[in-house]
Amino acid sequence: VSSYMRLTDLEAELSDKGFLRIHKSYLVNMREVQEMRHYNAYMSNGMVLSTTRNDFQSLKEQVMLFHDKIGAK
Repeated sequence: VSSYMRLTDLEAELSDKGFLRIHKSYLVNMREVQEMRHYNAYMSNGMVLSTTRNDFQSLKEQVMLFHDKIGAK
């Protein structure tokens, strides 16, 4: 999706709707994250997106908690 908003502004607007900033360039819908491993997010559409290495464990936990909350795998 293209937008003229700054990613920081989009992040603030969408964070309570299941979106998570995983990298300075990526804001993802956590429903579409199938797996988090090797500092990457594996998406349902087959894309593999890099995450920030320093925050990887925290990001992975946030995705897992989100999936537990909505009853996803």
